[in-house]
Amino acid sequence: MATQLTIIAYRMSDRIQSLEKRYGVALSSLVIALVLFVFALILVTPNVSIHPNSLGSDYQQLAEHPLAFSENSRVQYRILTPLLANVLHLRGAMYAYFPLLVAVLFIAGVYWHFRTSASPLFSVAVAGMVALNAPVLNSFAFVGFPDTLAYLLFFACLISNNLALQCAAFGLALFNHDNALFALPFLVYRPWTNEPVRKTAMRLVLFLVAFVPVILYRKYVDSHMTTAFTPGFYLNKESIADNLKCVARYAPLGIFETFRLFWFVIPVALYMQVRSRRWGDVAWLVLVVLLPFLQLVLAQDTSRFFAMAFPAILYSAKLLHTHYGDLVSRKMLWLLLAANLWVPVYFVWERHVDFNLPGPIFLLLKLIGIDGWKL
Repeated sequence: MATQLTIIAYRMSDRIQSLEKRYGVALSSLVIALVLFVFALILVTPNVSIHPNSLGSDYQQLAEHPLAFSENSRVQYRILTPLLANVLHLRGAMYAYFPLLVAVLFIAGVYWHFRTSASPLFSVAVAGMVALNAPVLNSFAFVGFPDTLAYLLFFACLISNNLALQCAAFGLALFNHDNALFALPFLVYRPWTNEPVRKTAMRLVLFLVAFVPVILYRKYVDSHMTTAFTPGFYLNKESIADNLKCVARYAPLGIFETFRLFWFVIPVALYMQVRSRRWGDVAWLVLVVLLPFLQLVLAQDTSRFFAMAFPAILYSAKLLHTHYGDLVSRKMLWLLLAANLWVPVYFVWERHVDFNLPGPIFLLLKLIGIDGWKL
């Protein structure tokens, strides 16, 4: 069995390298991302939808006329995703495809980034960590939401060495969703660069300056229309108390389900960094995991909010690769990836828990005559 798996792994690696040699890494990254995206569809088959739900309908409506301030929109502050969809003529029923398209680009970006320093199989496994978990799976449960673009911008900000590009990515993320505010600390602080304090301070100043266009835009919106998600909407005792009461029961399940078994790569990475006395890495990983908790004070979609912790998962994978080498680390990730496919997928939001049979179980039930759609 082990020999057969090794043969399959080598064949897969050879085919990916042949693909990259023929079409280049960038285009090959898109092909691999599409394959992983299809696997993600299979994983949550009973919950697949292309019809915007909840706030997704508001984003869809805003995409029709994103700059027409004559009609009130609850999500007018969060204009970036509807605006880009409008520019690309993905409006009306087509709007739902835009966040999915961005999800494919996000997966491709993760593969491309890791491929610069790791093997194809390791890079595929890391890309699978985001493709087959909440950062992408949420786009099927929360159809039309702008989260995938936020993740792509956060990722671009983290991997870029250009301060201007980092600032631009963060500034755009502020126009996409309010939760970019919670990403500010881990986007500014970068222990792996070993940069001087003055450069971190400069980045913080520039990131704070990036708030200016957003503040001016929001003032303009407020002078022309009424929106729902104002600071007063979030920062009041009744709302905060209701949020905490709402998430208390299902928060542990929602947090675990965000990455399921892949959460375990973080403790391993933390242990390695503690032993090496790399306290900056330890602090950063803890920060990335803790910041989503603050969002639970202001809103209730646990499954969505904790997907923002994906940089901790990716960085932990990179640390594993550095410490154990490519062969051992990719075996670890592929083992987790295979085991994760059998863990039921739950989407936890507000007072709801949506259950999905894992794709492999769904197909096995189909073989013995049980329709998973009706369970």
